[in-house]
Order: sequence, then C-alpha cells, then structure tokens
Amino acid sequence: MYLTATIVYNRLREHGHWVRQHSRSDKRVEHPLIDLLAWETNAERVVHFSRKRKKSPRDGLLSMCNVDSYEHLTAIAKDKYKWRRLVEEETLREQLQIASAVSMRRSREPRRWLPSDHAKLMRWARESAHSVFDRSDK
Repeated sequence: MYLTATIVYNRLREHGHWVRQHSRSDKRVEHPLIDLLAWETNAERVVHFSRKRKKSPRDGLLSMCNVDSYEHLTAIAKDKYKWRRLVEEETLREQLQIASAVSMRRSREPRRWLPSDHAKLMRWARESAHSVFDRSDK
C-alpha cells in the first residue's frame, strides 16, 4: 500500500482501540489523547500570515472520517464492526486517490500512458488494500 494510506489505516485503527478501551465500564483505560480529542475549545487560533483557522488534530480526524462531530465518531468507534468498515473505506479511498494522482502524473510523461495502464494501477491499488484488510482480520 502507499505510505499515506498505511498511515490512515493505522491511525484510524488505533483510535478505535483507544476509544473502546477508554469507554469500558469494567476496566477503563485512561488515554490522554482521547481526553484531548474530546475536549472542545471555543477559542479560534489564527495563523498570522494566512489568516486561516489552524486545524487541530480533532478537525483532521473528523475530516478524514467525513463525520461532523466527535460524539458521532466515538459512537461509531464503540461498535467494532462499524468502525472496521469505516477504517477500510477511508483507507481504500486514500489508496485509490493516490493511485489516481500517480496515473494523472504518468499520463503527462513522454511515454504514452494508456487507459488500460490506469485500470491496471487502480486494480493493483484496490487489491493491495484488500490484502492488508484480509491480513488484519486474521
């Protein structure tokens, strides 16, 4: 898999483990990252030069999962099977997005890049992501 797709996969998978451990009633495991992500601040941080709001780790996680609130994200993460599906979907989306960008870059090269080459690259990207998912299920 591409490196960024692997990072998305590992980051989301670990986050699901942390949320489930943090929310257990019998043996709750305290995790400072979950407390930090659950904490919402009203103060907006402004970057001096660009005048744009700086994204927090929480904003990055929410945009990565296409979810509007952290409470909704934790509700999904508590259900192991829904979370696994979300992790696989987001990882596959990232993998295919990178493969498509690589294909676009190669189409501008002097060597002729055929539509069949694009289809082979996308098929390879999908198969490599699914092989990682199959290994993680075992």
